[in-house]
Amino acid sequence: MLNKLKLQYLVFFLISMPINAQVIGDNNTPESIAVLKSIGEEKVTLHYSNSTLLSGENFFFKFYCKNDKNLPSDASKIGYVELVNEDLNVVIKQKILLKDGTGYSDFFIPTNLTTGGYKLIAYTNWMKNWGIDNFFQDDIFIINPFKSQKNILELADNMEHTDLLVIKDTEYLTKNLIISLDENIIKERQKVNVKVSTTNFDLDSGSYSVFVQKVENLKFKKYKSSAIEKKEVQSTQFYIPELRGELISGFLTNNQSKEKITNQIFTFNIPGKNYQLQTLKTDNQGKFIIDFDNNSEVNFGLIELINEFDIDFNVTIDNKETIDYGKLNFIKIKLDAMLKDDIVNRSIHNQIENAYYNVRPDTIILSQKKKPFYGDLGAKYYLDDFTRFPSFKETIVEIIDDVWISNDQNGYEVLKIKSYGEQYSDGSYKPLLIVDGIRLNTIKDLINYNTQNIKSITIVREKYILGANIFSGILDIETFNGDFGKSTNYSDAIKFTINPTSPKKKYFRQAYYSDSIRIPDYRHILYWNPEFIINKKDTHFDFYTSDVKGEFIISIKGFTFSGKPVDIEKEFIVQ
Repeated sequence: MLNKLKLQYLVFFLISMPINAQVIGDNNTPESIAVLKSIGEEKVTLHYSNSTLLSGENFFFKFYCKNDKNLPSDASKIGYVELVNEDLNVVIKQKILLKDGTGYSDFFIPTNLTTGGYKLIAYTNWMKNWGIDNFFQDDIFIINPFKSQKNILELADNMEHTDLLVIKDTEYLTKNLIISLDENIIKERQKVNVKVSTTNFDLDSGSYSVFVQKVENLKFKKYKSSAIEKKEVQSTQFYIPELRGELISGFLTNNQSKEKITNQIFTFNIPGKNYQLQTLKTDNQGKFIIDFDNNSEVNFGLIELINEFDIDFNVTIDNKETIDYGKLNFIKIKLDAMLKDDIVNRSIHNQIENAYYNVRPDTIILSQKKKPFYGDLGAKYYLDDFTRFPSFKETIVEIIDDVWISNDQNGYEVLKIKSYGEQYSDGSYKPLLIVDGIRLNTIKDLINYNTQNIKSITIVREKYILGANIFSGILDIETFNGDFGKSTNYSDAIKFTINPTSPKKKYFRQAYYSDSIRIPDYRHILYWNPEFIINKKDTHFDFYTSDVKGEFIISIKGFTFSGKPVDIEKEFIVQ
């Protein structure tokens, strides 16, 4: 197993090669293949809410990525979760940002999915090297109550009584982890206090998730096993681990000559509160690879050539290779016809809960604003502290020291920054101009911009090196709404679509006060915490029951500090 520093050097070397960002070609030497394999395999486990779902329900999961020592992997920062139907189509796909080998998200089961068996698939880009047999795979059964179920209903006399939820209980877990309640028979809308006890340090430092949900006892019959034997896959292609973030590749083309633009320096931007800015260079075939943090606030990126104003160009992003799911086996299930009323009632509960979602919403956790790439350098001018001027040129001249606008030899207006120690800007280097995280080649998009929208201007007068480029300084403009990159069409930049990772959420927790008594509550999942922490001795948490009666279960799953799996449950009754 390579250590993290060596792994970073290896990935840096690989993404510098003229190859697709996702895959290394067939021309690898045995030595390079051996180095790649020394990184070691990854394996993924998903802990999720329920194997049997109805249209209109939410599916919650936590993603665990482990190395070959069963410890959190540091080789991948992006995980992929897919739901595949019997026609081998990916009907739902999510990208998960991984931190310390874990991440979490959820997705909604739409009404356009038909009743039947589905495959839940989870993997990383690095795991593609060993084939889909090494991906996480599990069977999910979806019931669409809005469509006829006559082909899946069967009388109970012909059924096998099998529960989709397999309860694991080992001597290790029962001795070292105990879930206890004040009482095991609980009323509706009652607060439940839970105590989790342990004296084991290994459990104390692990990573866990907690579900509290209704036990849905569905009788069903499986007609085909979905078990797949793990096989060693020999391949001459190797996929690069997404060590720092997502990898995308493509090439630049001159629209006039139709030729690829080779050895060209350009910038890649993703706007937003924590914008991303990189300088890159195409290779001698016009190709590029971008390694970026895909936890962005917008769904697009911008590419702009540096110091090239007359080239009409286009950006082509390589399509990611489609995974062949032809070997998947899908379960065929018959449901007990006597459960039809239960399914209808559960569907009604879902519809009521969805109708009141705005009263009990989950909230997206916004990332905290970070320092820009230039750190604490520069002076920041908040324009509300000064007399505002109607034009950008007047604002620069009257407020910002050592910055001005003049005309170049072609008569175009250009921005000048006087670096420290200089009497004037000698023009050897141009300034780095940024607006809401977007680098601009010129100020032409700002000349007629409404300066009332500008919140602040930061000026860095030191010469700054970004990539292989030297700039005379930095002028960084922040607008009040941070939407310059969203609302402006740039004459010099090409916009292309990116699909961000699923946002991090804070999940709603019901609590009862006098003003919420009259709101119906038909939650089947009472509590979901994907970042549960077990402290030394006792850990406490609480939740409220709903108007739904029946058998419920508290489930704690995860991995201890040393990588041992944890799966322990506690049942209680709501009546």
